Amino acid sequence: MASVDPALGDTIASKTVQGPAGTEEQPTWAGSLITHRGGAGVTYDDLYAHGNDTLYHYRTAT
Repeated sequence: MASVDPALGDTIASKTVQGPAGTEEQPTWAGSLITHRGGAGVTYDDLYAHGNDTLYHYRTAT
C-alpha cells in the first residue's frame, strides 16, 4: 500500500478546509476520528468523521 503522508509528497486526500469544524469553528482534521463504509464492487465509499462532539457524513461516489 502506498503511503499517504503529505510530507513524503504523496496525494492529499482532503484539504483542511474540507474537515469537520474544530474547537473555534474553523475546519480541521486534527483530532478527528474517521472511518468509512464501502467495499469491493461498491460504487461509493461513505466517510464518517467524529470531531468536536459532532458526527459528520461525507458521501462520495465514483
